[in-house]
Amino acid sequence: MVWSNGADRIAKLDHATFEVLDEFPVKPMDQWPTDEEIDEAIDTLDSLDCSEGVDSPDCVALREQALQLAIKYLTGIDGVYAVLDKDNTFYIGGSQRVVAYGDAEAANPDSEIVVERTWDIPTDGSVPGGVVGRNVPESASALATRLYASFLGNDSLFQPFGMQKFEWDPKAQKLKEAWANPELSSPNSVPYISLFSGTQLDQEGRITYGNPFGRLRLDVN
Repeated sequence: MVWSNGADRIAKLDHATFEVLDEFPVKPMDQWPTDEEIDEAIDTLDSLDCSEGVDSPDCVALREQALQLAIKYLTGIDGVYAVLDKDNTFYIGGSQRVVAYGDAEAANPDSEIVVERTWDIPTDGSVPGGVVGRNVPESASALATRLYASFLGNDSLFQPFGMQKFEWDPKAQKLKEAWANPELSSPNSVPYISLFSGTQLDQEGRITYGNPFGRLRLDVN
C-alpha cells in the first residue's frame, strides 16, 4: 500500500496497481483539481525552461505559472511534509500541527482512513527550518521567492544547496543540530523526516515521489 498526501486530500493506493483504495478530504471536494487541470499544469511546466537566463520570456512565463499553481494549491506547508512509520501510521506536518492518519481497521488496507491523533507544533521557535533557491531575480516578490526552492527547485540555475540534520532530544524536548553540509543539495526542497519519507525506491526498482497533486510512480525499466 502507498500513502499519498496531496494538498487537498490524503489517499491510500494499491502498491501494485496504484488504484485508489480510499481518500480523506482535507479541503472541500469542490476545490479538488480535475485530472485534466493537473495534466495541463504539468505539461505547461515541462514546456518551459530557463536555459537562456532568468529574464528570458520562457523563464518569466515559468515563474508566473509556478506562482499561480502555488497560490492555488500550496497555501502554506499543509499537505507537504509526511512520514510513514513501521505500523502504517501516516504523519502529515502542517503549519499548526502534525496529524496521524491510519486504517479504521488495523492491517486492513481496504478500510477507511481515520485520524488517530494530533500534535500541536510548539510556538516557542524550537522547530527551525527553511529552504531558499539561488539566483532569485531582484524583481521577484516575497511570495515568489519560495517558488525557486519548490516548483523550480529541480532547475540547476535555482537549485538550493545546504543540508542540515536535526535530532530530537527527548529529555530536553527540543530539536538539536547534528551536522550541516553546505555542499549537499535536496533539489525538491522537502526535508526527509526519516528513511521512509520523500523520494522512495521500491523492491521492483520503481521510483515514487510526492508532488503538489499527490504521489507519482516512475517505472525506470
